[in-house]
Amino acid sequence: MKHFDLIDIQKKIGYVFKDWELLFSAFTHASYANEHGVNSYERSEFLGDSILNFVVAEYLFNKYPAQNEGFLTKMRAALVSTKTLAAATDSLGVIEYMRTSSGPIADEVIGSIGVRADLFEAITAAIFLDGGGMEACKKFVLRNLENRISEDSVNTDYKSMLLEKCAQKAVKAVFKTVPVQNGFESAVYIMDEKVGSGVGSSKRRAEQQAAYDYFSKTEQHI
Repeated sequence: MKHFDLIDIQKKIGYVFKDWELLFSAFTHASYANEHGVNSYERSEFLGDSILNFVVAEYLFNKYPAQNEGFLTKMRAALVSTKTLAAATDSLGVIEYMRTSSGPIADEVIGSIGVRADLFEAITAAIFLDGGGMEACKKFVLRNLENRISEDSVNTDYKSMLLEKCAQKAVKAVFKTVPVQNGFESAVYIMDEKVGSGVGSSKRRAEQQAAYDYFSKTEQHI
């Protein structure tokens, strides 16, 4: 864990905080929080996820006025995916400041794609809570994600995204796929609850559609 450099972190983020405790919490992993009796980023991550979805949805809605809901949903899912957010955090160069417990777990946390994505969400929430509001959040999010927007994003591997998300949250996604007339029908379950379904000409396409159906229902995201 690198010495927490407030000046460098704020410079990289592009936002000056009034309440430094919000920034400390955003960079605090549960392992460190449990050892030192402080707040981790977990609550901030929850809020940041919702802010990110809104900011990206509004941006795409305005950028692609001729595209339908399905296209926009796929694009948003790609932009707020664990992989994309982790890459954005890597570009910021701030993961080294993550506060973790000492020992081997530190390298494991720093190297986790899930933690790096969580950090981006937590920073977004911290900016909002600090009084920056949605405008400051939009500047931060779009400055780091806008150059990653590509229409190729609609070819996202939703099944892999869902499995990765479940692994991050320590839950299991189970696909139940059966042959039907002219193809296959698939349903995906998380903790025995059906969260998505789809049909396709092949087993793979049916499962991709089931995973996409899950991501299109933002209110049920794990």
